[in-house]
Amino acid sequence: MSKTRPTPFRAAFLALLGACLFAASAAAQTTEWRGEAIVGVDYQGSTDIDDPQGEFDFVHPFVSVRAGRRLGEDSRWSVAIGAEYRAFAYRFDGIGGLNVWDDIHIVRLAPRLSFAINRKWSLFAGPIGEFSGERGSDFSDAIRGGALFGAQWRPNDRFSIGLGVLGINALADDFLLQPILLIDWKITDRLTFSTQSWTSRGGTLSFTYAFDDGWETRLSGGRERERFRLDSPLAAIGKGIGEESSLPVTLSVGKILDSGIKVEAYGGGVFAGELRVEDQTGDNVAVSDFGQSWFLGGAITLPF
Repeated sequence: MSKTRPTPFRAAFLALLGACLFAASAAAQTTEWRGEAIVGVDYQGSTDIDDPQGEFDFVHPFVSVRAGRRLGEDSRWSVAIGAEYRAFAYRFDGIGGLNVWDDIHIVRLAPRLSFAINRKWSLFAGPIGEFSGERGSDFSDAIRGGALFGAQWRPNDRFSIGLGVLGINALADDFLLQPILLIDWKITDRLTFSTQSWTSRGGTLSFTYAFDDGWETRLSGGRERERFRLDSPLAAIGKGIGEESSLPVTLSVGKILDSGIKVEAYGGGVFAGELRVEDQTGDNVAVSDFGQSWFLGGAITLPF
């Protein structure tokens, strides 16, 4: 089986990367918007599939942008935007020459509007849009939308907690309702605990420890689940659904440079993994657990 990654996959990623960097550069010319753009790539090594017997690996480049601003100097309203692009170039082996799926492309967009009730309490809400599909899948079959809303409490500068709910129509599945838990807790001057769960991908929690000279390390874990529309040539699957879910645990080491740019290297393990293939009506065609695996990667964070 060929080890070459498809040219369209690389071209799409590089085009989006260029667009995000251009947007970050333009935003840096203003003083109102504050945010960051994260560009990274990781690789999950060969992973055994239980049934049928075989293995897979993948390369996963991604771009994420988060930014926000207040709508006027004295306004109680503020707006924020979270957007990300993820791509997964899968390679299956040892299952009769069959590629269950190959390149998966995922785009997410979630703008949010917040209103400060007082110094401690605020409300937030906004729409969610996602595209999640295999290369070649129909755009109209791979998009979904929904909304999120909730409230946030910030009693002081060291702690805040947000609670809410995310609702989004699923691909050939029941409507997804997911709780939102957003915590930012500066336990000490060096140790911070945080969570995030604003997309259908799942949620993570992290402990970050800051050392001297801009160095920091982070331990994080959570549940990840990706569902995507397939473009399968097999009659039993057709325009069905693929799904991968797992529990990754990540250890990272990063350095914040004098310019504010952060470079980071990370790695970890993947546990409780499952691959699932469904037909167009949402009925299972194949479900298989996969073995514990490992991954390595790196990322650059550009503030603006």
